[in-house]
Amino acid sequence: HMSGDESTNARDRLHGVWLIVEAEWQSTELKDFLRKLDVLYRVYYLKKTTHGEGDGRGHGPQERMATANSRIVDSEAPEGLWRNCYSKAWLDKQRPHFVKDLKIREEQYDFSL
Repeated sequence: HMSGDESTNARDRLHGVWLIVEAEWQSTELKDFLRKLDVLYRVYYLKKTTHGEGDGRGHGPQERMATANSRIVDSEAPEGLWRNCYSKAWLDKQRPHFVKDLKIREEQYDFSL
């Protein structure tokens, strides 16, 4: 998975506040990039709904929070990503044939927005 979410209590679930469950295979650069996308989407959504472009139905984007002690899970990593998307420490723990099967792109992904 890219990352999961879990709530800490019923009140947070009601208000759409979720803690991010980290995927061990992700690099820090990828995690930071995904957090920035979360923020940009919330800003986009707010601008859209405050300027009358949205219809106001449904729930808005969830607030996904990373914490210093976020749970980390060893989930299935997607194939074919750029090398800098994968955690080097995680890759170093994997068997060579497994890493080969990931079909990693040797170029570096540009995480700039």
